[in-house]
Amino acid sequence: MPSYTTGQVIKEMRMRKKWSIAKLQSYSTEQSEGYKDIQQALVRMENNGHSPYIGTVEPIMEALDIPMDQFFCPYLDGYDADLFTLRSEILNALDLAEDVGSTDALEDAESNLASLSKKLDMASAINRQFVLSCKAMVAAISGEDALKTIAMIREGLDCTYPGFDERSFEGEVLIFEEGNLLHTLALTYSKMGKSEEAINLLSNIAYGLGKLPEDDVEKEKKLPKVMYTLSRLMIETGLYGNALALCEQGSRVALSCDKGKYVPGFAYNKAYCLLRLGNGDGCGGVLRQAYFGYSLMNMKAQQEKVLEDASSIFGISFETYGTRGLSLVPAKKGVDSRLRSLNDVVPCGRIGDLIRNLRTQAGLTQKDLFQGVCSPGNYSKIESGEIQGNVYYLEHFMQRLGRDINLFLNTFLSAEAFEEKQMRDRLRMLLIAWKYDEAEEMMEALGKRKPFLRGVGKQTILDAKASILNERKGDCQEYLDMILEGLRITLPTFSERKIEFYNLSQNEVRLINKLAIYYAETGNLPAALHIYAAMRLSMDNSYLDESEKMKTYVTILYNYSKYLGLSGRHDEAYEIARTGEAIAIREGQIRLLPGFAMNIACSLLALGQKEESVPHFSQAYYGSALVNKVENQAAAGGYVREHLQIGFE
Repeated sequence: MPSYTTGQVIKEMRMRKKWSIAKLQSYSTEQSEGYKDIQQALVRMENNGHSPYIGTVEPIMEALDIPMDQFFCPYLDGYDADLFTLRSEILNALDLAEDVGSTDALEDAESNLASLSKKLDMASAINRQFVLSCKAMVAAISGEDALKTIAMIREGLDCTYPGFDERSFEGEVLIFEEGNLLHTLALTYSKMGKSEEAINLLSNIAYGLGKLPEDDVEKEKKLPKVMYTLSRLMIETGLYGNALALCEQGSRVALSCDKGKYVPGFAYNKAYCLLRLGNGDGCGGVLRQAYFGYSLMNMKAQQEKVLEDASSIFGISFETYGTRGLSLVPAKKGVDSRLRSLNDVVPCGRIGDLIRNLRTQAGLTQKDLFQGVCSPGNYSKIESGEIQGNVYYLEHFMQRLGRDINLFLNTFLSAEAFEEKQMRDRLRMLLIAWKYDEAEEMMEALGKRKPFLRGVGKQTILDAKASILNERKGDCQEYLDMILEGLRITLPTFSERKIEFYNLSQNEVRLINKLAIYYAETGNLPAALHIYAAMRLSMDNSYLDESEKMKTYVTILYNYSKYLGLSGRHDEAYEIARTGEAIAIREGQIRLLPGFAMNIACSLLALGQKEESVPHFSQAYYGSALVNKVENQAAAGGYVREHLQIGFE
């Protein structure tokens, strides 16, 4: 819940308690020591989408039993840094145990959860819910008694939603661990033979998660997983038409939200549905995509299962081009330390406290953060806690500090500001998907809004304009001027020689990436390679959160390896591409994996390793089809026909 219309959140929590506005007002007045205007503020927030003062929100949140520190900075205030690493390791281990049935991962999750439980304040409803959610997932994966698992799930739900009844649950907004608890409940129902209940519950969970903001980290993690589980259950109960439609939708959602981890699974489920619906002729190509998708993700067991099922269930065989023998050493996950460079405990009862402490620990001045973003006076008010600050300011500040705002902060937005932020996030998704006509319409509408007329908002518009201009006109002086104009909003003295010393925001990374591409495509490869080397150093040194860094880092490595290859530095290109590939696999970023496969294949071929290049070319070809990059697939197929005289099916 990183950013949401405040009135919606308050109304949701009020309705869960079955309180009227008047009742919430009476409790809030007690908390606020006589503040009398809360009812009027509540009406404005719930009905008109107004953004409140923090002083108004605090007594309301306290009355709703949501401490302000947990609402602003959930899981954070007053805890040691190592707890956050431990929490992340538990979630990763549980995902691995559920996805591939790893008993070692399950044992690691149980051990770390026991350690975490001893250190957390279990009087906190949020902490208690997290522990119960993880324990319930362990129980479900281990096949423990279903009734005990359900009791644990209900206890966890009661932490934030007293009296929750899934029978009357119809796609409400889900917060904290509610989505995970309900997903585990659906899996448990399925194992008990209650398929109809499981399907209804998963459908409602998907609907509830779909209502979350585009940038919500919980939506990104959970929605594709829920949709994938739902598609499997629909297949098990013979709902092939519904499952087929869900697979199509789920694949699109996974590519936009989750970067594609579940896309090969959706492809396999789609092929199975086509077979059961009497369209066996359409299965071969989809099965190939599933197989090569799993191959790209280095998921050997799933890869082999597709091959076995292709023969035994579908009656299909296809060439694997040596991909069964490929083996990768996965990239080690760096410490996803949201507090890696900080002291043991970070006081952050308010957003301003957090920003100030992170800035001080990073050795940055106030000007380093507010330059080109807001006035010195406004920045001082944010640090002192007088105001929350514009969400675009906060994003920029946290990115300068190498942090993922969605892991740290919930931000209060008016209905108008929330709509604008959703438009901005949608614009970025359209550009990633190369939907330039739709992106241009969105950009023009957004460019008329006040927050996007100056500062980081204008920088966002210039970045989008540059992308669209490059698509329409190619590399030109106007394109270069637009890139530099955008960079100089927040880096007034921008210099290519200083890139490695900057703490770069994501807007700046995107613009500098465009600058490097401009140089490369206009024949100045040395300048492009210098920029990529410097940008990599900058991000390695300043981005402390892996999640924030990986939003653009893998793209940087992809382009770096591509242009190293084009400059004839094939050994370096191969190493950078391999590094990027391993990180993309670790992060589940399947969209870029076909590109890395192509860069690796071209490097191997140039180095005289023709036979070794073929498996990677096949991954590039079929993987591009899987992630809907038809032009890339055609380019890979043409290159292989010309240089290797191989025609992929």
